[in-house]
Amino acid sequence: MHTPSFLHRKLFMGVTVGSGIFFIVLGVILWGGFNTVLELTNTEKFCISCHEMKDNVYEEYKTTIHYANRSGVRATCPDCHVPKEWVYKIKRKIQASNEIYHKILGTINTREKFLEKRTQLATNEWKRMKANDSRECRNCHDFESMSIAYQKPRARKQHQFALQNGNTCIDCHKGIAHIMPEYLDEEWLEEFSQPDPTHAKPDATLMAPVNDKQKKLLDLSNNPPKPKVITKTVIKEVPGECKASGAAPSGSTSGAAAGQGFGIDWSDVPDRQITIFYPGQSSMEWIFKGSEHGGKRPFQGGETCVSCHDKEAADMGQKIVTGEKLEPTPIP
Repeated sequence: MHTPSFLHRKLFMGVTVGSGIFFIVLGVILWGGFNTVLELTNTEKFCISCHEMKDNVYEEYKTTIHYANRSGVRATCPDCHVPKEWVYKIKRKIQASNEIYHKILGTINTREKFLEKRTQLATNEWKRMKANDSRECRNCHDFESMSIAYQKPRARKQHQFALQNGNTCIDCHKGIAHIMPEYLDEEWLEEFSQPDPTHAKPDATLMAPVNDKQKKLLDLSNNPPKPKVITKTVIKEVPGECKASGAAPSGSTSGAAAGQGFGIDWSDVPDRQITIFYPGQSSMEWIFKGSEHGGKRPFQGGETCVSCHDKEAADMGQKIVTGEKLEPTPIP
């Protein structure tokens, strides 16, 4: 009786060992090729290969903390816009195939066309992130990994509020990697940013300590925040002042009457940096504008300004006097 070779031996349903090995190898090659192409489209280089992205949102992104920061950790385009999980990733790729159609049509192939579509493009992405509870944000930012001792009072309060009420990252952090579109509908923004009860985690303890080391980190008394100082030039010499000799300049009646320092030698007095208040205030209209003031929701819920901004006077003042926030025409 003739004995078939190993490769010609049948396994099941007439399939031989040789054909089985062939299809396994073919499957590995096809899967590897598919996965390679899939990963090539998940790179920043691929994302900015078309000028629509490179000349618009990419230029904005390069000015943000997600592009360059003190830790050197960069979040690239796919980190924020493509899911990590395979099933969600494939679904997102299928949805993104619509972009090829609009690339061919030239829907946003000029700066003017892009700006016209900007609000629609942004809100579409915000809606996607809202629906999945900001899944891509949480690939890097996780509540359980945070140490609240190094967060500002505002951040601690906002994160606790979000956990208990069902807000998600994109509700508060729109514009974190790209410039906010102009002329946003504030009513739509207000409705969009409302908490979603399905995202709420009322039983979660925000960043709860699990060991003695973490307990110490979470104890603010052991980790007092380092205040930021607004550095300004301090006047070191006052015209007409007296030196240690106490002699009054000619033409004056007395050192005291002329405000000449009572004979103090000011050159021996050390400089001191102080934080001063900026002569202005934020209007209620600005406070209740959701696109400008992220603390609008807790403020409406009965919180006071100081409950979020405690010990932030110097930091806030720096943003105001430099025109970074709130004050459009800062005093020189």
